[in-house]
Amino acid sequence: MRVFVLVGAGLGLAIVIGFLATSQSRAEKDYCDDLSSFKTSLANVAGSSSVSDLQSNVSAVQSAWGDLKNSASNVKDNNSSSLDSAWSNFTQAITSLPQSGSIDAAKQSITNAAQNMQSAVAASVKSYDCS
Repeated sequence: MRVFVLVGAGLGLAIVIGFLATSQSRAEKDYCDDLSSFKTSLANVAGSSSVSDLQSNVSAVQSAWGDLKNSASNVKDNNSSSLDSAWSNFTQAITSLPQSGSIDAAKQSITNAAQNMQSAVAASVKSYDCS
């Protein structure tokens, strides 16, 4: 009888461990997908051809950031500090955009921040083997 109890407990433990591993890998896949979407939205900022286009693309980046932060909360050890720092710099560059002037001047003022953000995203992609 004790053998059946031990086998049952072992089986139950194996199921729980398997579920937790699957749950984490699903969370990591979601995180990788959101990293990819975020990276694409950042690239679109650099391709903006007008101020309104730039504003629209920045809004898309902000939305993608929200999705990324949400999925990051479900991933253990998500290395989010470098992303958070780059995001802070990026948002500071956005709030410092000139209200008038050419698209080139606006794009120039956020290019460095966007490149730093891309580097932080690339590091996260590499650390989670998102391919």
